[in-house]
Amino acid sequence: MNSLAKRILFDPMAGKVATLLGIELEEYLQLHHSEITPVKDTSGEIVKYFMVIRALNPADILRKLKLNRFGMVYFSPDAFDPGESAKASN
Repeated sequence: MNSLAKRILFDPMAGKVATLLGIELEEYLQLHHSEITPVKDTSGEIVKYFMVIRALNPADILRKLKLNRFGMVYFSPDAFDPGESAKASN
């Protein structure tokens, strides 16, 4: 099994996240980033998700991402629901 296949096995959401970020799967698999973290309101409902993309990543990939000044990207609360076509935002 090649290294790309192994990375996909350990990150089954890789394809979905790559699509949300607007990059290719192979590019996503090169990124150094945090886990996707939910942000909840006071009642416990998820209002968005976020992920931190580290600055020490390939510059050509970083240019494609919509990061805020802290290297964070946010996803809508329905981003990981089956059948949804959510987008990433900064």
